[in-house]
Amino acid sequence: MAQHCTEIELRTLDLSPETLGGDERERIARHLEQCSLCRELYYKVQEFYKSVRSALELPASEKDAALAHRLLSGDRHSLAGRNARLAEKNDSLAESFAEVIEPYRQSVSKRALRFVRHHPVRSFAAVPFAAALLAFALISLRPRFDKNPIIVDVIDGFLVTKNAHGDELWRKYLGTNFNVPNFSSSFRGHPDRAVRIQDVDGDGGNEILCIFGWTNGTLPENNLVVCYNGDGNERWRYELHRSVTLGGVQYNDLYRFYHIEAGDFAHSGKVEVWAAARHDPWHPNVLLRLDANDGKLLGEYWHPGQLTEFDHKDLDHDGVDELVYGGQNNRLKHASLVVFDPRAMDGGAPAPDQYYPPGFRSGTEKYYILFPLSDLMTYSSDVTNVVQNLRITDDGMMEVTIEEAARQSSGTLYYYFDSTMTCINVRASDSFTASHRLFEQEGKLSSRLDDPYFESLRKGVQYWDGERFLGSVTRNRHYSVTSQTTINP
Repeated sequence: MAQHCTEIELRTLDLSPETLGGDERERIARHLEQCSLCRELYYKVQEFYKSVRSALELPASEKDAALAHRLLSGDRHSLAGRNARLAEKNDSLAESFAEVIEPYRQSVSKRALRFVRHHPVRSFAAVPFAAALLAFALISLRPRFDKNPIIVDVIDGFLVTKNAHGDELWRKYLGTNFNVPNFSSSFRGHPDRAVRIQDVDGDGGNEILCIFGWTNGTLPENNLVVCYNGDGNERWRYELHRSVTLGGVQYNDLYRFYHIEAGDFAHSGKVEVWAAARHDPWHPNVLLRLDANDGKLLGEYWHPGQLTEFDHKDLDHDGVDELVYGGQNNRLKHASLVVFDPRAMDGGAPAPDQYYPPGFRSGTEKYYILFPLSDLMTYSSDVTNVVQNLRITDDGMMEVTIEEAARQSSGTLYYYFDSTMTCINVRASDSFTASHRLFEQEGKLSSRLDDPYFESLRKGVQYWDGERFLGSVTRNRHYSVTSQTTINP
């Protein structure tokens, strides 16, 4: 099917079809016959302007006429005795003012335009004083329509924006798969990871950042990050194209963005976009750092597995937020946690040598952490555990939820870290406890969920030092070098 009609085309067709060429009118008409979505939008456009035309024909009420006379009463009484003709003009102006301010439910601009259209002579024949008074009234009473998008929604294939009052500003049709069921199932309470409002340039007006790889279809936009201005015009787009060979396998240029974050994470006055994409179907993954103002690429980090969970906070109180991603490392077969300094993001995550992307150095992440496999994973339906959720509290405590999926049942473990990234505690969920006890009863597991069991898991947390994994809290040495030479030279 041809490209969908724009709102400008539909509005022009309704208000001034003569300005469209014959071929253009015929093209739009044919499309409306075939496309139910555009046809429905055109009906709404017609209904809206029909209501506007009807409202413009309403006469002034006695109440508004009386109000206008009262507003002008002092001046008209002082003028009446001196100049009868001037008083008559002031009476005419009062009637005009009544028509302009009536009815209240219309915007002042619409009322004024209606009056000028119906009374062109009266509009320009009033005395200067009365005209100035009317102009002042129009300026002071005129409402300012809020054009700043505050709300963004996904509705039946449309990206829809609204202002703080709930008034729709604009909508764009992005495809049938751009819908609420796909949206809800993909982001579980985090819709801003796909479509988000953000002031990218610090001018007080919001822009909209959008990705499309979360949809169930094969949209051509799956490999795009798009930024729209507040008026709906496209500001910039980043199109991901990569072709890499990992582990002897060549991965073609087919990527889907599935997660975006944005903010002034370094508190430098500059907003950045962090966008995660995966090769379709699953591996490899790449995390991009973009300038939110113009979409310029600032950094690129490759990871062997998805990084679906996110939170951020200034953990070490240096004025810069740490960005924490959670997911799984498919090549090392463990759930993983990656902590970034937003000023230093580059390279590749820990993996066997053949799985490092060619041309990229070792990653500059601040911390890279692997979580041990519990004995429940002996009967797992997956080869790795995975970070299912993470959150950072106000005091810097971090809770990381690890899913341990067994064939017959599953459960989660909770790992707790302080602000120094030291793992201080591990506990089991009710589902994990029930699954473990079931395997104990069946004689499949000999361990017990006691203090030594959880202490063993806590000690099993591993930290990457840039060359190998250690059992104690360790920063990545490649980050330390980058910090000394680039961030704080």
